[in-house]
Amino acid sequence: MKKAVVLSSPGLLTGTGRRNTARSPGAYIVSDRLRAEGYEVQNIEYITEWLHEFENISKLQRLLRRHFKDGTDNIVCLSITVGHHDILQNKTLFELLKLLKKTYNVRIAAGGVYRQQTVERSVSNSYQGIKELSQLVDAYFIGRSLDVFALWLHGNNTDEFFHYNDGYSDWFKIKDQVNVPEPPIVMQDTGVDDCWNKHDILSIELGVGCKFNCSFCTTPFKKTNTLFQTVDNLVYTMSMANEKYGITHFNMVDETSNEVDKKYENLLTAVRQLSFQPIFTGYARLDMVAARPYQIEQMAEIGIRGLFFGIETFHEQAAKMIRKGGPRQRLFDTLAEIKTQIPDLFRFGSFITGLTYDNEKSIRQGFDYVLEHDLLHNYYMNPLTIPVIAEDDYWASDISKTPEKFGYTITGEYPGNLRFWKNDWTDWHKALELNDELKEYLYSGIRTTPLRDYNNWEYIKDRALGSTLTPEQAMGSKISELNSVSYNHIRNYIQNKSNG
Repeated sequence: MKKAVVLSSPGLLTGTGRRNTARSPGAYIVSDRLRAEGYEVQNIEYITEWLHEFENISKLQRLLRRHFKDGTDNIVCLSITVGHHDILQNKTLFELLKLLKKTYNVRIAAGGVYRQQTVERSVSNSYQGIKELSQLVDAYFIGRSLDVFALWLHGNNTDEFFHYNDGYSDWFKIKDQVNVPEPPIVMQDTGVDDCWNKHDILSIELGVGCKFNCSFCTTPFKKTNTLFQTVDNLVYTMSMANEKYGITHFNMVDETSNEVDKKYENLLTAVRQLSFQPIFTGYARLDMVAARPYQIEQMAEIGIRGLFFGIETFHEQAAKMIRKGGPRQRLFDTLAEIKTQIPDLFRFGSFITGLTYDNEKSIRQGFDYVLEHDLLHNYYMNPLTIPVIAEDDYWASDISKTPEKFGYTITGEYPGNLRFWKNDWTDWHKALELNDELKEYLYSGIRTTPLRDYNNWEYIKDRALGSTLTPEQAMGSKISELNSVSYNHIRNYIQNKSNG
């Protein structure tokens, strides 16, 4: 008999230990494919929480023994799209997988990352990781590689997709940079065994592929035509989730949810066919909303109540250099309009410190304007990072490939991780210092909050778990209370799953 187990960990929402409770879409898509290939599958989420307590470890061991006991072709899949540090550094999981290999001759596959450096850094000394677990993996699959995964499952020829062997594991990747290899994800109903309930968050994908190519972007399928999700699939996922399990909250997992009109148009068409009002969160380009202000009305009707806006800079020339140009005042005005039309939408802004042509004065003036007009609820800030990349990493950002074309001179390297740089006004170390200074400023005085990393996904997660707080009220929440609700939800899942 063919038996498979898919293990995933939704990952920490922030560096402060607050746990994500959105269900892992990648794990479900892999489980669906395994079933299509003839495997009997157990999909087990929150794997690192199972391993925190001896009682739950015993429950997990019984569950795995029961599943694999009469299997003749046994597979364990690790979903490491998010939570890869949690999974790859877990010594208890390492011992468990080692035992499964010995007892049931399981093959181990892992997938969900865009490049092998992600795994290498997770198990490096920088993260105090262990290398042994990552070395147990027989095969890693980079990017959207389900068809390659199916070939590997059945022992078919995979030479076309072979990337390299690191001494322990084979690595495979789709090498076509232009054509999207798989359609957008659809989370299928697999019955009560997956233990969904009304407090869960499921994921939808409006389309795959992006027509833009931001110079700092490291994701695949840039400058490609979008392969769109069908309205029927959107209606199916949301109506099934609500009618059978009471689910009302959803993550849009697109790299950008609004770069083409058809995404919101399709989602709005689907929402109008539902018998309930769903709530969404995801990524969006603020410059697209500014250019197409009708998207604000669409957001309101769709039910979007949290967005991550990649604003990056307040300086127009710096924005143009990263291919996110346009008048900055128009972005401020658009945020103000969103605030007026959808006051309960959590507005989360992302910024890059140290971009070529930017300057400290422009950065500080921009944040002062945002603070004065309460345009954002919270911020994600980092100095520009130019990672060390492999020569064949064609999904790397253009800045990483040719930093000199964007005004950066490489001055050094942290081996296997990032490259140090300088440009027309600053360097990596000074940008890091300025970044830290800005964070202290943004959270000083009356803006002091224990939730400096609180974001749109966390806000929607808390709403799904029963919170009725506004974004402003949520920023003043107590960490202990948020953690308590999240972990109770996870404990209920473990109890229900172990009893199944």
